[in-house]
Amino acid sequence: MPDTRPPGIPRPGRPLIALAALLVLVVTGMLVSGALRPRLAVDLAGGTSVTLSASPSTDSGKVTRAAMDEAVAIIRQRVNATGVAEAEVAVRGSDQIVVTVPGRNDRALVDLIGQTALLRFRPVLATGPPSVQPAGTTAASKEVPAAVATAYDALDCTSPAARQGGDKAAADDTVAACDRDGTAKYVLGPAVVEGTDLSAAQAGVPAGGAGGWEVDLKFDHAGTKQFADATKAVVDLPAPKNEIAIVLDGLVVSSPRIVDVISGGRAQITGTFTKQEATDLAHVLTYGSLPLAFEKSQVSTISPTLGATQLQVGLVAGAIGLGLVALYCLAYYRRLGVIAVASLVLAAGCSYAAVSLLGAQLNYRLSLAGIAGLIVAVGITADSFVVFFERVRDEVRDGRTPRSAVEYGWRRARRTILVADTVSFLSAAVLYLLSADQVRGFAFALGLATLIDLVVVFLFTRPMVAYAVRGWWLRGRWSGLPAGESGQASLGARLHRGEASIDVVGRSRRWFALSAVVLVLAVAGLSVRGLQLGVEFEGGAIIQTHGGSATVGQVEDALAADGVDNAQVRQLGDGSIVVEVGRSDADRAAELQDTVAQVAGVSANDVTTDVIGPSWGHDVTRKAVVALIVFAVLIVGYLSVAFAPLMALAAFAALLHDLAITVGVYALAGLTVTPATVVGVLTILGYSLYDTVVVFDKVRENTRRRARGVTYAQAAGRAVDQTLLRSVSTSLIALLPVAGMLIAGAVTVGAQTLEDLALALFVGILAGTYSSIFIAVPLLVRWEAARTRRRGVSTAAPARRTTPPSGSALRGRG
Repeated sequence: MPDTRPPGIPRPGRPLIALAALLVLVVTGMLVSGALRPRLAVDLAGGTSVTLSASPSTDSGKVTRAAMDEAVAIIRQRVNATGVAEAEVAVRGSDQIVVTVPGRNDRALVDLIGQTALLRFRPVLATGPPSVQPAGTTAASKEVPAAVATAYDALDCTSPAARQGGDKAAADDTVAACDRDGTAKYVLGPAVVEGTDLSAAQAGVPAGGAGGWEVDLKFDHAGTKQFADATKAVVDLPAPKNEIAIVLDGLVVSSPRIVDVISGGRAQITGTFTKQEATDLAHVLTYGSLPLAFEKSQVSTISPTLGATQLQVGLVAGAIGLGLVALYCLAYYRRLGVIAVASLVLAAGCSYAAVSLLGAQLNYRLSLAGIAGLIVAVGITADSFVVFFERVRDEVRDGRTPRSAVEYGWRRARRTILVADTVSFLSAAVLYLLSADQVRGFAFALGLATLIDLVVVFLFTRPMVAYAVRGWWLRGRWSGLPAGESGQASLGARLHRGEASIDVVGRSRRWFALSAVVLVLAVAGLSVRGLQLGVEFEGGAIIQTHGGSATVGQVEDALAADGVDNAQVRQLGDGSIVVEVGRSDADRAAELQDTVAQVAGVSANDVTTDVIGPSWGHDVTRKAVVALIVFAVLIVGYLSVAFAPLMALAAFAALLHDLAITVGVYALAGLTVTPATVVGVLTILGYSLYDTVVVFDKVRENTRRRARGVTYAQAAGRAVDQTLLRSVSTSLIALLPVAGMLIAGAVTVGAQTLEDLALALFVGILAGTYSSIFIAVPLLVRWEAARTRRRGVSTAAPARRTTPPSGSALRGRG
């Protein structure tokens, strides 16, 4: 064949010059901005993270963007007032606010962040002991409606659950309420003054220094008049109606007796405040109440020690994954693999630079999920090299010279790489835009690495191979290209020419039967056993020490003494203790954290606590389902344009097959589903389709170039044979970084997130490899045959377009 350059392929020097210019710009940007290392998220640097889920306030009927923005501004002011640097407050979706404070592990800060600070002054109508009273004890009256009297009798203020606060009543409602210490309960009348009428709040001590700290309030003009009128209305009433309760977020802070009309516009909130509590309360009152009610759907306080450990685990996993992929490339592609390894190192350096620059310019922080995304992306990057290299090898087998094979192989591989990386990027984009925060960090890193993959393979890998083929580097038995009789006799060469075949299409019934058995088992596992959901989906708290000297029995005894009987306690390899408690005990997480730290013999700074509200799991699940639906619509549309509608549907059917098998394996094996598992399952969206795209690209090529008399089924079966080793190679390379995460989890402590993610990916990639070869193509052939039968058209090519290679032995059956 003539050794000519195909049209549209640039000379190799130009991409390398463009890459060099780009690298100079990146390095200059890093030096100028001081972005020499990435910024770390809370899970790697230690600190506090709070996710707040909004619900409408008492007066509004919905959560609006304006109210969310106002809440963000108020929370940011509160946090900044404590002197915290680098705090981030941002809206996620339509009804969540995420607050992250790197480097500070502070319980008081958690209370400050989520406190609605809805302050109201309500007249006291009745008061009594905090325990439950027999029904009918409190009589209804004109002032106390029957429903309120019933609620008051049933209210048990000795229960911590009744003292969680959250004022959802309207200002003019009569309500039953607890005091914040659980020592009394009240019937309170409509609010006479609200916190919006304050002009200032300041923490201080009473005159003479007696007693605890208090908060001094100053009303504005309207508030001064309202407060004077309210005190005048109750000053001569009998006790307890001569009291005005100061109610903060639905709990009575104090209920002072009014002995005189207060017309000066000042008041004090007294109680058993510490200096810090009084100061925090003054801050929230100064900056105003939040316009919405918020539930803390997730609260994480991570010790710097554990953050450093997780960073170390992530780096170890990345190094192992990169090393395994590099070894495979060198062993399988030899000198060609050296270029692949150099490309991987360049991609890793570009990823590091991009993350560092994004941290400096956009305040992006690298999380453990982000590190996992970068590790997984190593497989995607290497897969692009495999697609290119295998196309080059195919061209050599067809008789081209190595130099010509590189150019023609690139022209054919380029489209496959673009389509496959577009699918991966769409998957990452959908997950980032529609999923929960734990998934967003992973998706962002995966999408970033996919873009870097395109830059590296276009501007470095292809031109380097083009230069290498001109000299001695890609000659001889160690070149990585087919050469001599050994190359001609290889399995890849025989499959490529049709001298060997696995006849996937002709034996499709057995593959469908095998998948049917597995799917039935998966559905049965889901129906009978269901999924074992982690505490993150049920609500509860996870407390983990870093190190420690206690045994599991000692911790269980200490928790039982604190009234916690259903805690799950386990010990890690380094002596660290992990405690999981249910939703009923999650409200006591701070207290239990102290207990666990004391028993384990570690300081509070070496304890990480993760409190998950009951709505968090529902939110993650809902967003995952939405992401799956949106991705399905986008990917079917995109693949319909890139290939054909039937190919898009077959690819999506294979994807559902992989997801069902992965979820079924978790049900059958009784594996615990964690947020990292959700990340892994959603990542299968892109991975499962990658191999399918590689195979379908060859199917598309073969069916368009069919020789006369060759049926669609035969051409598609030939495509499977020709891409078999390519599919196995891409899948194996995809599994190697995942294996790196599993190995890191086995040899180091604190890698539970990586282990859960890697396990789901491992199962999903294996299922995806099988489905792309044995399910997607046979389905496509059957649907194409049904379509042509309906149209009354023969499946054989009507005219000869190309000359089939000699010795072909296609055995596919329609």
